[in-house]
Amino acid sequence: VIAYHIAQELAQSEFTPADFELAVGNGGVPPLTIPLPGGGTVEIDGKIDRVDILKREDACYVRVVDYKTGHKEFKLSDLVYGINMQMLIYLAALLENGDTRYGEVRPAGVLYMPANRPIVSASRDAAPETVEQEAAKKLRMDGLILDDPELIRAMEHKGEGKYLPVSLKDGAPSKRDHVVT
Repeated sequence: VIAYHIAQELAQSEFTPADFELAVGNGGVPPLTIPLPGGGTVEIDGKIDRVDILKREDACYVRVVDYKTGHKEFKLSDLVYGINMQMLIYLAALLENGDTRYGEVRPAGVLYMPANRPIVSASRDAAPETVEQEAAKKLRMDGLILDDPELIRAMEHKGEGKYLPVSLKDGAPSKRDHVVT
């Protein structure tokens, strides 16, 4: 179910996986380096589950995908308190150092992708299509995407919000809580 859903999402997306388990530091993309007020620096390293890219004439757009076996909900308010910043740190490392790997890099988004078989409650006589639709809702990615309808369509051609936490209505994101400029 999960592999099929991921395959469907990738088949309709213009973004393509470029790296899996990409090291940030430790021989991969250089780590994110943060200067300290008193001098010195802190280097942040780790591993990115998946990096997807979309090459355009002007740049290479990149999105960070993090597979989650448990339920993970993206909350913008968490960032204010410095919580759940892992994907944004990885994206920052790619923006700072990814040009050696992908060319000029621009952000497209950060997404949590469910990696557990969805549990769907349904009546015994529920149509298989209904069960599939409910499962697809539970497999929808969550995260933050650049507020650019063209890029959103590149991630999900129909812009229905089947795979992304954002849908397009009249050419613009219908909700603002999962898009950022």
